[in-house]
Amino acid sequence: VDVLVGGQAAPISEPLAAAGAGKGALTRVHALVAHQAALLSEALAAVGAGKGALARVDALVVDQDLLLSEALATLQADKGALTRVDAFVSGQAALPAEALTAVGAGEGALTRVDLLVGDQCTPPPEALVALRA
Repeated sequence: VDVLVGGQAAPISEPLAAAGAGKGALTRVHALVAHQAALLSEALAAVGAGKGALARVDALVVDQDLLLSEALATLQADKGALTRVDAFVSGQAALPAEALTAVGAGEGALTRVDLLVGDQCTPPPEALVALRA
């Protein structure tokens, strides 16, 4: 086992020595990572300075936030398209309340349906006689 481990250690130490000397595949990977880090720091600096593609995305997000704030302010002031939708929904909610009041008072179309259902629920006397027999 010791010979096997020793044999494996030599191939590992050779690439490490090459990387330390600035040559070989690992050095190219290291250079690529360093390049990516440089690009990232440039991008962060551009965002911090308020320029570049990411800054434009940030401005778009801020713009969307302003639009949302304006929409909420308009809604709270009871004007605009959302208020009309809100009024429509409120109107729809009032209709069932009116219908329930009419049913409770024994008037309107739903009362006629209620009477019909009530009539259907009361079995005719012939059916009761047949059940008892």
